[in-house]
Amino acid sequence: FEYSKKFFPKEKVVKTGLPVRKALIDGLKLSKEQARALLNLSDKPTLLVMGGSQGAVFLNNLAFDIFKRAGFQGVHITGERDYERFKDAYKNMPVLVLPFTENMGLIYRACDLALSRAGASTIAELSLYGVPALFVPFPHAIRDHQYYNAKEIEGIGGGLVIRQEEAELNTVLKLLENILSNREEFSKAITRFAEHNPCEKILNSLQEFLPRD
Repeated sequence: FEYSKKFFPKEKVVKTGLPVRKALIDGLKLSKEQARALLNLSDKPTLLVMGGSQGAVFLNNLAFDIFKRAGFQGVHITGERDYERFKDAYKNMPVLVLPFTENMGLIYRACDLALSRAGASTIAELSLYGVPALFVPFPHAIRDHQYYNAKEIEGIGGGLVIRQEEAELNTVLKLLENILSNREEFSKAITRFAEHNPCEKILNSLQEFLPRD
């Protein structure tokens, strides 16, 4: 993230981007139509909700209210802890509920926008797929880094940010509708954050410190 450069000597900082799994790179080969067909989703606007690898109780509860009120089609990754609680609750809604998945490329490709935390890996993956997001940063992250991550994306026009304590249902719905109504612009903006070939950039930077024959 650009904001992190200020904590280090300028001449010692190289922005490389965060490496992502090969499976995520391979997922880019799918079209949105193919991804939705594989997930049995329709062509309606599709919201992805995820709270990180362990899920997030607050986001899970908020997501259920969103889907119940707004009628979004969606994919909700609850985390293992909350999966049993939500899988039956969604039975009559157009929402695919998963405890977790190894195939995030398929999920990202199928979705139009996301409601999520703002960890570095999550943002790197969303930007790779051009999925704009409403970020609800984890309020207890060290030095509030998720908030600053999200604010950087908001600053380039790739998403919006709301503090967890301010994330009331009606406010969140308005922000999601804003993103959806201007999805193309938000998508283009968050895509510009993605760094291509980060592994190569890291390797090239490290090689500068290796002894030369």
